Amino acid sequence: MANRHETSAAPAAAQSQEAPLLRVSELKRYFDVSAPFLNRVLERQPRQFLKAVDGIDFEIKAGETFSLVGESGCGKSTVAKLVVGLYTP
Repeated sequence: MANRHETSAAPAAAQSQEAPLLRVSELKRYFDVSAPFLNRVLERQPRQFLKAVDGIDFEIKAGETFSLVGESGCGKSTVAKLVVGLYTP
């Protein structure tokens, strides 16, 4: 009696067509870095915003490993906090 192992590409193909576990599309987050309201009124300054994250798209499927890599201050932690809901987009 021979011991045979048959493999099939069907499970791998089915897994690749599954919906992603996480899909992020057009992720944006701006922080208000304006002077306090009274200072803006007295000095006639407009509000100022810091663009922390703008237009991030990615998907994570079952079994995939995902890493977010970049320089210090480029928005990695902001993306993570947005994804888990600590910040609102």
